[in-house]
Amino acid sequence: MKKTNLISAIALVIISISCIWKNSVAQNVTGAERKFKYHARLGDVSGSKTTFSKILANPKVTNVEHGGVVKSFTVMFLPKGKDLLGPYSQRDNNEGKLSKGETELIKGFLAAKEMRLRMIIEHIIVEHNNVTDTAAPIVLFVDSE
Repeated sequence: MKKTNLISAIALVIISISCIWKNSVAQNVTGAERKFKYHARLGDVSGSKTTFSKILANPKVTNVEHGGVVKSFTVMFLPKGKDLLGPYSQRDNNEGKLSKGETELIKGFLAAKEMRLRMIIEHIIVEHNNVTDTAAPIVLFVDSE
């Protein structure tokens, strides 16, 4: 009986060590510290703070460093104190432009005098020299004027 308990305990220790090791390796590979080769931006916005008018002036997601073409992305809006709106997916559309529905939504926020919201653009797929890769997500803090 004691031999069976000892074997079971050793097996549990080996399984636990294996799981911990696998988890630590997975976190190193896919962790939040992932280095993105491509970085995109929305229009002429530099930094993380902008206004609705600045977004509407140039509603296009572009690749900053390498000049590649943005093939697709996902947009979400999080108005302060309200529920998340989205995700809205854009695929193979006019080289990274926001859709008419999204620009109308932004105009609606501006007309309703929404004071603040967060705009999240993620899953940005960039194509450059026939290579497709993912760009870093964009989080913008948007204020009315």
